Amino acid sequence: MRFYLLAVLMLVAAVSVLSEPAKAAPTIDCSGKAPDNSDGEIFKLACKDADLIALDRRLADGFAKATVAAKDPLLMAALRLEERRRQLVSENADRADTEHATAALDFLKAGLERQKAILAALAKPPAPGIAGEWANAHASLKAEPIGADGYRLTFTNAHVESAWGDVSIGTCTISVDVKRRADGWYQGPTKASDRTPTRVIRQGPVLAVALGTADRSADCGRHEAITGPYFRLSAAPELAVPPVAAPVLPYFDCATEKGKEETCLDPELAGLDRDLNRAFADAIKRVSPETAKYLRQDQRDWLKLESDMVEDALSPTSSKLLLPLNNFGDGRTQAIDWLRGRIAMLDAVEARRDGFIGDWMSSSAFARITPSKRSGLFVSAEKAGFYYHAGDCDYVAWAKVHDGILAAKFQPASDPTKAGRRTPEVWSNGQMLTLDADYPALDAANDKANKSVPIRATYCTRRLDPDARLFPIRSDAKGVTPTFDSLTDEDNAQDQIDTEEAD
Repeated sequence: MRFYLLAVLMLVAAVSVLSEPAKAAPTIDCSGKAPDNSDGEIFKLACKDADLIALDRRLADGFAKATVAAKDPLLMAALRLEERRRQLVSENADRADTEHATAALDFLKAGLERQKAILAALAKPPAPGIAGEWANAHASLKAEPIGADGYRLTFTNAHVESAWGDVSIGTCTISVDVKRRADGWYQGPTKASDRTPTRVIRQGPVLAVALGTADRSADCGRHEAITGPYFRLSAAPELAVPPVAAPVLPYFDCATEKGKEETCLDPELAGLDRDLNRAFADAIKRVSPETAKYLRQDQRDWLKLESDMVEDALSPTSSKLLLPLNNFGDGRTQAIDWLRGRIAMLDAVEARRDGFIGDWMSSSAFARITPSKRSGLFVSAEKAGFYYHAGDCDYVAWAKVHDGILAAKFQPASDPTKAGRRTPEVWSNGQMLTLDADYPALDAANDKANKSVPIRATYCTRRLDPDARLFPIRSDAKGVTPTFDSLTDEDNAQDQIDTEEAD
């Protein structure tokens, strides 16, 4: 039987990290300076508890030492993530109102006590299977065997909820029965309406958990923090121990890549990361050297945006008043959707296209060009983006090809105080669609009548530069996101323009 954990957790055996003097910075700020999005009152109360502050300091030092001592990249990533989660627990507690001070301090203490148990458990010899107690800073998990291929999972979650500035704290318990699948995942009963059933699997030194939508209890308040990696605190007898598959590693090095720990500790995300790099490498081989240069830049742009958005989805700021402060569950689902969509796009990039007709896409925009029912060609495009970052950017245009350039007709506004619609000139070299960013100023009368009228068109402002390129995408591509079906078709285009002018 293959068992990956052997010799991994033994790296800190016989080392009592909690007994060492504190050296690292604590997460509870006793400087008197209020953190962002907080008045600092909960921290002031916490700083009066000498035992709590001492524990915070020992944990900071203990996790730092354990991370340095770790040899396994996945354990290093897990410890870094857990340290970040401890920071989130402290910050979330401090955002609570003073009327919830007792609950906030209990929430903070419970999180620190779970991490104390995690550090103590690192010195224990590894054990196979899943049965036993697991925990992270936000939740605890008990796994009890059910038959030879299943478990009953009981989660206890301490959650933080923000609703229009009123931050409250509570706990809840959820139980889910899961059975082993052929791919090694344990999955809860699948329901027709359940897009994401509960799934768990061993991933090196942790248990990766993804709580399904059907198992999210209405009585549990904010359940998003249940999703994520868990450390084993103690093992329990197994009815049967199936082989443990080797962990799935992403393309990058989990030992050194900070900020992507969730991907390292989730086999599905790690596998998609490898698929993404395979799709990108294949696409680079298909296209010309010139196109490859721009595709590399487009991939860098997408990776930067994807990294920002995943972090934003996993730990949204408290200014997003109706979202949980730790959105791990939905953040994971969004990350999977973004990765799959980008992989599908790269797989669908064509080596060459004659003419303009077809679908075009990049990290910043996507467009569909079709024969017009009037004359020439019809162009419909939108800015490609993620929630909170997409902005308002879509346009339609009727255009004709002149000397190899697709010149889009200027759509004037009937109201002289309005700027009208200026769509870009575009051209294709058979490999890329180029958006021309050198737009002339609008007429002086409009500028004078309405000082807010921009000199340049405001669509797709993420990449208003001559380097913006769209790549030809196969029309039969499946799974590409955003979907081209969301674009305005020609039948509805004139209605859209008439409505905008009326406004």
